[in-house]
Amino acid sequence: MAKIETIRHSLSHIMALAIQEMYPKVKFGIGPVIENGFYYDFDLSSPISQDDLPKIEKKMRELIKKDLGFKKKTIS
Repeated sequence: MAKIETIRHSLSHIMALAIQEMYPKVKFGIGPVIENGFYYDFDLSSPISQDDLPKIEKKMRELIKKDLGFKKKTIS
């Protein structure tokens, strides 16, 4: 995986954790890296608005500062 793809992949996990902490009842779909970024499908009881995006970004930055790290787990 190229460096930028690794960064995008990591950020998708950080975003998912931020969303999960902010919206505990969220249901996740897929969240792949794509050519120009990444996306994540999730189901919430109400839609996320433009006003929510800075709050999500702030939560992501807080998580990054915690330096939680990543552990790869292979399940077969």
